[in-house]
Amino acid sequence: MRVMDAAGATAAGMEEDVDATTRGGARARMWRYARWQFAEFATQRATIMLLVAGLVAYFFFQAVGSNEFVTREKFIKILTSSMLGVAVPLGTLIAMRGIVSEDRHQGYHRFLFSKPVSVTRYYLQAFLVQATGVMAVAALLAIIPAVLSLTFAQVIPALLVSALFVMLAGGVQFLFSVFSRSDWAWTVFALGVSPMVQGLGRQYEFWWLKAIGWLLPPMDAFGRVVASLLANTEPLAVIDIFWVAAYGAACVAGGLHLLRRRMVAG
Repeated sequence: MRVMDAAGATAAGMEEDVDATTRGGARARMWRYARWQFAEFATQRATIMLLVAGLVAYFFFQAVGSNEFVTREKFIKILTSSMLGVAVPLGTLIAMRGIVSEDRHQGYHRFLFSKPVSVTRYYLQAFLVQATGVMAVAALLAIIPAVLSLTFAQVIPALLVSALFVMLAGGVQFLFSVFSRSDWAWTVFALGVSPMVQGLGRQYEFWWLKAIGWLLPPMDAFGRVVASLLANTEPLAVIDIFWVAAYGAACVAGGLHLLRRRMVAG
């Protein structure tokens, strides 16, 4: 009886060791994937964002730099908003392009998941790495002009708006990438048509129009946040910030759920 108990305990201990080894190996692989994802972003997407921001700054200086009626604070505010207003949307679209669909199209998923790696954890990490990369570049673009001019009032509002856009647009694109390689085009379409539909929903009392407006990305709420934080033309509504962030997070969660179901079905 003791021999059987000892054998059972040994087998259980071996299973625990295998499980621990498997978990440790999976964590190590995830860390290697993260380093590769960060390196890819830094050498490709970050470079594009910085070049675009540099072009925006160049043309801005050409147009406004010699205007003696623009105060230093206003100059930095407009410069920061201009660079981030172009670099962040473009960087988000580039960073999230094919984040899921490209692996499937190129056959990379067979290599990535040939070893015990959670598909949801991998793609959640991929999303977070790309979003963090975009925000790191955005922080650089916001902080450098502030330090050079000793004007810091615009840094936090600009970064908050940037983070909300990355969360919203990046989440929408992540969800579209589960279905289509043209995720960036569908994202641009959804973000572009959303204000029009939501505006019509407020103007006309059609329940189906309002329902479609609720399903589309909350660009009206995002616009109010921008107007409040950057233009100071509206009072800040915390519910708008929460709704924009929650919508983006829900899109990411929905995409991960669909990926998990697809892997189980496969």
